[in-house]
Amino acid sequence: MQLSQFANADRRLREARERFTALGDEDFQARTLKAEGVAAFDRGRLEDAEAKHRQALALQESMGDQRAIAHSIQNIGNTLNARGELAAAQEHFERSLSLKRQWGTKRDLISTLMGLGNLAERAGRLERAVQYHTECLALATEIGDDRARAMTLANLGSVTSRTEDARRGAELLLESAELHERVGSETFAAHSLVMLSLVPAAAEHAEWLLPILSAGRAVLLRLGVQLASSVEDELDQIERHCGAVLGEARALALSASAEASPLGEAIGRARHDLPARF
Repeated sequence: MQLSQFANADRRLREARERFTALGDEDFQARTLKAEGVAAFDRGRLEDAEAKHRQALALQESMGDQRAIAHSIQNIGNTLNARGELAAAQEHFERSLSLKRQWGTKRDLISTLMGLGNLAERAGRLERAVQYHTECLALATEIGDDRARAMTLANLGSVTSRTEDARRGAELLLESAELHERVGSETFAAHSLVMLSLVPAAAEHAEWLLPILSAGRAVLLRLGVQLASSVEDELDQIERHCGAVLGEARALALSASAEASPLGEAIGRARHDLPARF
C-alpha cells in the first residue's frame, strides 16, 4: 500500500470516529479507536497505537464491556512488547488473560497465551514458555484452528529445541511447516523451515540442513519477507559452515536443487531424512 493510501485509510477512520462521537455511540467509537490503533501499530507508530488503544480502553471500561477490555489491554501489551518494555507487556498480557478466562472464548485465549509464551521465551523462562504454548496448542486443537495450531507448534518447537530435546524441537517445527503448507500459508511454512537451522546442533547435519535452509530462504526472498538482521546474519553463517563441510560444488548443487523444488517437497525430504539424534 502506498503512503497516499495509508493517509486515506487514516482519514476515513478518523472521520468515522468523529461521526460516532457526535452521535454519542461509545461502542462504535471504541471499535474505531481500536482499528486506528491496529493500523498505527502495523505502520510502526507505536506511541500513537498505544494512545488509541488506551482511549478505546477508557470507553470500554465506562461501558463495562469486559471482553473488549481484555482485548484492549492485550493490544496495549503488544505495543509495549514491540518497544522492548517486556515487564510492562507481561503485566498487560497477564491482566488480559485473567479477564479472558472469565469473559472470553477459547479463541480469545489463544492469542494471549501465545504472547505470554513468546515473552517467557525472550526472558529465558523456557519451562514457563512451554506451559503457555502447550495450553495454547490444546485449545487450538480443540476448536479446530489449524492456523493457530501451526503457529503454536512452531513456537513450541523453538522453545523445546532449547531445552532438553533438540530433536523433538525439530519434529515440532517440521509439523508446523507441514500444517502451514497444508492450509496454504507458504510464508509461515518457509519460516518454520528456516527456523530449523537454529535448532542447536542442526548444523552438524549439513547434508540434511542446507537444502532445508535454501528452500525456506528462497521462498521468503520471493515473497519479499525480511527476517531480523541478526537472524539473517546467523543464517548466513550457518550456510557458510555447511558449505565448508560439504565443499563448494556439493553445497551449490544441493542449494540449487532445493530452491528449484516445490516447498512441500523440501518439507517432505526434511521429515524423511530427519537425523536420529542431534
